Amino acid sequence: MKSFIKKYNTLRRNKLLNNPLFNTKKNYAFIGAGMHSLSNLYPVLIHYNITIKYICTSSGKVLLPLRKHFPNCIFTNNIQDILNDAEVEAVFVCSDPETHFNIVNMLAKAGKKIFIEKPPCQTQEELETLLKITDLSICKVGLQRRYWAGNKSIFKKIKSAKSYTYKFLFGTYPNGNPYTELFIHALDYCSFLFGRFTVASFSKQEYEGGLTVHIHAVHDNGITALIEMSTHFSWNNPSDVLTINCSEEIITAQYPISVKGTKRPARFFNLPTERVLNQPETIKEYFSSGNFVMPVKEMNTLVLQGFYKELETFILLAESENNVWDANDLKGLTDLYKILHTLQQ
Repeated sequence: MKSFIKKYNTLRRNKLLNNPLFNTKKNYAFIGAGMHSLSNLYPVLIHYNITIKYICTSSGKVLLPLRKHFPNCIFTNNIQDILNDAEVEAVFVCSDPETHFNIVNMLAKAGKKIFIEKPPCQTQEELETLLKITDLSICKVGLQRRYWAGNKSIFKKIKSAKSYTYKFLFGTYPNGNPYTELFIHALDYCSFLFGRFTVASFSKQEYEGGLTVHIHAVHDNGITALIEMSTHFSWNNPSDVLTINCSEEIITAQYPISVKGTKRPARFFNLPTERVLNQPETIKEYFSSGNFVMPVKEMNTLVLQGFYKELETFILLAESENNVWDANDLKGLTDLYKILHTLQQ
């Protein structure tokens, strides 16, 4: 038994050490050094020792903590340094959201491969402008819920989905556009899981500096939804809960913590047996981060939330010499931006 465990641990270690992200060969640049990038993006790049040739910020000042991890990096406030450097093939962008469109526009025309934190742009018209750039083949958008580890369990269970409710409730958002910078996560996640949808009706309330939007959505496959998005709640206790009504069970997904299934009570001639028979409720846990976060890679919060996987996907695309597939996320955001435009009217 000890020999078997030793071999198993060796396989796990070798798999971790042989990760291709430890052996990247390209030169990258990073535009931005705000709280989001410092907390969620730079740590992944530092862990895998990704070669960052330029870090571009508004001031261009040397940031000593980043200098320590990227000793040969050039700090600049001039994006032209990146655009004109043929050695830099790929660029990470996580700057002021209002600058994203112009930055992506310039990088795309310069032939760079792009990872852009959401939102890639602010309006439907700006998105259409970016889509006209024919040389933009690799542009991954930072919508990390697409890469949540719990999605695998959800996709296995929602083939019989009929309807769902989604509560996306956070605190006030005074520092930007809540539609394109916050609610975009919820709307993109709905289309990612269930496919294209249209807004049958919606209402919104704005008071005390917050915004609440209620949507009745209808997907092309017939699935209907009630979506509540709000900044009238709290950042200390946010709610990101999806409740999916399936044929045999009700799936509850709480990002990024758990995916559970509650078995539907049996019915006899359409009579609810649970009102007659005192039977225990059957709940299955399909995915869980656990009450205690284990010290393994899979339980790292950056991995759980999807930040690691979205960066890994982009880096592997950038490193590949034979990109025979289209990896432009922008093409799939057209319907999303139409909905965002409608909601903001």
